[in-house]
Amino acid sequence: MPDLGQLLRDTMIRHQEGAPAVDGLVTGAHQRRRRRQTSLAAGSATVAVAAIVAGSVALTHSSSVPGTADHTKVIPSLTDQGTFDDQLFEVQAPTLSPIIGGLGPQPHDPCAIPDINARGELRQTFDGVAGVIVLNTTKSCSVFVDGTPTLVAADGQDLHVPFSNPEPITAEFTKSGLHADFNGGEGRIGFAWRGSWCGPVATAIQLPLSETPRPNSSPGPTLTVPLSGPSPECTGSSASTFVPGYVHGVGWPMHPMDSGVLPAQPSWSTLEPKITVESLDLADVHVSVTLHNPSSTNVVLQPCPRFTIAIYNGYADGSFEPQHDALFPCGADPVIAPHESRTYTLPGLDFSADTDQRTPIKRVLFFSFAELQPVRIDIPAS
Repeated sequence: MPDLGQLLRDTMIRHQEGAPAVDGLVTGAHQRRRRRQTSLAAGSATVAVAAIVAGSVALTHSSSVPGTADHTKVIPSLTDQGTFDDQLFEVQAPTLSPIIGGLGPQPHDPCAIPDINARGELRQTFDGVAGVIVLNTTKSCSVFVDGTPTLVAADGQDLHVPFSNPEPITAEFTKSGLHADFNGGEGRIGFAWRGSWCGPVATAIQLPLSETPRPNSSPGPTLTVPLSGPSPECTGSSASTFVPGYVHGVGWPMHPMDSGVLPAQPSWSTLEPKITVESLDLADVHVSVTLHNPSSTNVVLQPCPRFTIAIYNGYADGSFEPQHDALFPCGADPVIAPHESRTYTLPGLDFSADTDQRTPIKRVLFFSFAELQPVRIDIPAS
């Protein structure tokens, strides 16, 4: 994956030199503010690029079971299904600017199993279930996770759900498993269990621990985390996968502990977005997003993603990139039917605290959420 910060700096340099601008890639999530003054010209602008989206509350699809008829399936809301913070069951917003932070908490001695309070929660989705694990410790110690999570039944039987992570989105979840050091003794882990499941109910998830932090991990005990909530529905036979999401820990500067940790849907990358800027008043920046689904299958916005809007101000001596994020309004219309489009009005964002007295020579607005190709709009500098 390219260095996003360098990519964006190169973009602004090209703007300043009058060369064609390039679209930046977006990953991760963060909300940041800086105190400077800038003014944006009011007006309306539109741009279109490739991507995919989701819309309604009822999803019509063909069953994978031979001989069964098409049917309509109600898409459940991910909110209010359990006791965990609903924000954990979101997809974190991308970050366009790297955050330079400290080293965070340094490793302590490894926690003994009795000193770790851990529990997990499963919530029903249109394509299976979404899961979140919350870790806390009763004393100052570290939890070093190193290996592949395992879903188990009440009798401890391994359910043998395949781990699937073809393109890791975090440094913690790799292609082979989870490798995370929770040195602050607190953590959040997200995942999805997608597909049909006709086996025993999953009552726990096992995390293999290490006695030492990365990169010199040494095998330790296994932490069994109890799970509440449903397993995926059975639609004829078991054909499901464990899909990792995001990992957050104390002292990790990019993401607050209540940020969403669920993985995005890969189909979002095929959506074609069109952005209309309704207001460039810094105190209330408003845009609307039209998402077109060019494919022959439904695209579903579940779990709901947080989006990022970033405004890049180019000056002769550099650039300034304030960015903010909010939850995409996909609750009412989470499904986008094949070859159809849906328009979403985004909540306003306040950039008025991001101040700078200088007049920029170039302004660019970026929009994106996870897996969606970023949209860029050049804004008049006058």
